Amino acid sequence: MECHNLVLDKLDLLQALEFGSDLTQIKISYAYRCIMTTTDMRSDDEKPEEEVEEFKQIKSHFMGSKKALVIKLN
Repeated sequence: MECHNLVLDKLDLLQALEFGSDLTQIKISYAYRCIMTTTDMRSDDEKPEEEVEEFKQIKSHFMGSKKALVIKLN
């Protein structure tokens, strides 16, 4: 199966449920578009360092060095 787009809905919830390491096991080509949504309205300064680092690892896994579109939902 070929995937052209990926939407990770409520990434903050997936991280809170400890699925962060599982997400990095998904194989995807960096040529594809990835959109991530989050309901977490905290700034990075308000989050624990481990949470910020895990988010960066997930983003890097799916996007490489490309910019990701991250949508904050309230």
